[in-house]
Amino acid sequence: MDYKEVIRMYDFTQIDETPRFRDMSIQLIVNGVNLDRTLYDFTTLTVTGRELIGRNIKTQDFESITGGGKQQSSRNYKENRGDTNKLIGTSLPSRHLKVEFMLKAPDNESFIRECEKLNYYLREQESRIEFTDDVDFYYEGTFTSVDIPTMTSNTLVATLGFECVNPHKISKQTRSFTFTNKGVFKHKTLYPTVFNKAVITVNETLNDVRLKNTTEGLAILLNDISLVRGDTIHIDFEEGTIRKNNKQNVIKYLNLRSHLEDYGATYLDEFSCQGCTVELTFKEKRL
Repeated sequence: MDYKEVIRMYDFTQIDETPRFRDMSIQLIVNGVNLDRTLYDFTTLTVTGRELIGRNIKTQDFESITGGGKQQSSRNYKENRGDTNKLIGTSLPSRHLKVEFMLKAPDNESFIRECEKLNYYLREQESRIEFTDDVDFYYEGTFTSVDIPTMTSNTLVATLGFECVNPHKISKQTRSFTFTNKGVFKHKTLYPTVFNKAVITVNETLNDVRLKNTTEGLAILLNDISLVRGDTIHIDFEEGTIRKNNKQNVIKYLNLRSHLEDYGATYLDEFSCQGCTVELTFKEKRL
C-alpha cells in the first residue's frame, strides 16, 4: 500500500491542499445553517463586535448617537442658559458584528455557485445569528455590508457586516414564571426581564382580569370581559395581541392604562392576579 492509498483511507490532507471542512474554534450559523459546514470551503476567521458597547448620550448642550456603524455628534447649545449642562438621557446603539471569512472553490463555476448560496443564506430581512463558541445565545441582525479587501482566483477573503438593532444577545432557552393569585419573581438575571408571552388560566367566574407587577407598578388590565372557570387569556407581548382561549381577539377589553409594550420584572418583584393561574415566559438577554 503506497502513501496515496493511506491518505485516501484515513482522509488525510496533503500539505499543499486546503481541507474542505475544518473544525475551527468558531463557526458562523445563520438561521440554523452552519455556513462553515454547508458551503464547499467556507471558513470563519475572526468575529468582532461582541465585546463592550457604549451608549448614546443626549444632554442640553450635546448629542452623540451611533447608527450604521458610525458616530454622529451635534451641539444643542443655546445662549443665556447658564453654565451647567444637564443629562437628558442615554440609550443603547445598534450592535455591529463583523465576521471575517475565507471562501474557496476548486474552479470558477463552483466559486460562483458558492457565492450564490452565500447570498441566499444571508437574504432574510432579519436573521438569527449564532456562533459555535457561544452556543447558548443568539443575536438578531440584518446583513448590511461586505468588505472585500482580498480576492484571487476562486478564493475570497472578506468581512460580512451585520447590524443588530437590538444589541443584546438572547438566550435560546425559554424560561417560565408561574404563580396562582400571588407570586414572587425569583429568577436572577443580569438585566431586567421583559416577558415574551403570558397564559392566564381563569379559576373562577370573572368580569375583570388584573395582572399586576405590584413592585414596579406595571399592570395588564382587562375590563368588562366575561370569563368562566377554565377560560384562558393568551397574551403575546412581542406581537401586541390578546386572545381568549387562544382564538377570539379580545384586545378591545384592554384598559388604556395597561403596560403591554414593556411588561417585565426584576429579581424579587411581587405579582398578583386574583382568581387566576399565570404563566409568564421569557428569554434572558445579555450584552
